[in-house]
Amino acid sequence: MKKAISLLLSIILIMSAFTACTKGDSNDSDNNQTSSDIGIEQVKFTIDSHYENIDESAVRAYEKVCSAVINGEKEVKFNTSLLDDVHDLFYTSFPLFSLVESIQILPDSSGISLTYKNPDEEHKTIVSGFLNKINEIMAQCQYGKVSTDRYILIYIHI
Repeated sequence: MKKAISLLLSIILIMSAFTACTKGDSNDSDNNQTSSDIGIEQVKFTIDSHYENIDESAVRAYEKVCSAVINGEKEVKFNTSLLDDVHDLFYTSFPLFSLVESIQILPDSSGISLTYKNPDEEHKTIVSGFLNKINEIMAQCQYGKVSTDRYILIYIHI
């Protein structure tokens, strides 16, 4: 009887380990930011693994800033006490940071204002070209068709 219980518990333990290791689809929508202004279907903002222990609220603020840059927005609202972590993520993990001239804290400290190096139309053209190139590379690599376990590393210097 003890052996049967031991075997049953071992099987349950192994099954729970495999269940805990699978990644569900519930977080995929949270991790993807979309940009309808540029016409891109889906953009996923990533962070360098060196920063994986940064607070989740700082990661969400970073994603808001990235989305704002893609859309050419001038202001982003988030808790500015997270700004150091957001800066770290933005300047190390987001290739379009080079389009930003400056980041200033809003007078009421409710977020930041972004100033871009290029005029609005030129900014949108550069971002659109960048995103189109990423989509082209992903299509050539058959991203999403080959396996969900494969990753594509794209590094483009602007």
